[in-house]
Amino acid sequence: MQAEDEVRAASVKFYAALNRMLNGDPGSLTDIWSHGASVTAMHPIGGREIGWDQVRKSFEQVAKLTSAGQVRLSDQIIQVAGDVAYELGVERAR
Repeated sequence: MQAEDEVRAASVKFYAALNRMLNGDPGSLTDIWSHGASVTAMHPIGGREIGWDQVRKSFEQVAKLTSAGQVRLSDQIIQVAGDVAYELGVERAR
C-alpha cells in the first residue's frame, strides 16, 4: 500500500502543477517534470514534444495561452507491479 500512496501523492502534485500551468504559471510543472533528453509530453493544443528543451517550451506556450483552466481526475485507479506503477482515470477539463 505504501507504493500506491506514493503514486497517489505524485498524482496530487502533478494535477496541482498542471492546474497552475493552466492559470499561467508553468514553473510548478517544469519543477516536477523529468529534464532528460528522452522525456516527452503531449498537449491538447497538438503534437508530441520530445526532449526537455521542447517540453519546457511547450509548457511555457500552454501557460501563455490559458487562464482560468482546470483539470480534475476522477475514477482514479493505481496499479503497482514491482518497480512499475501506472495511474488510470478520467480527466475533465475546462
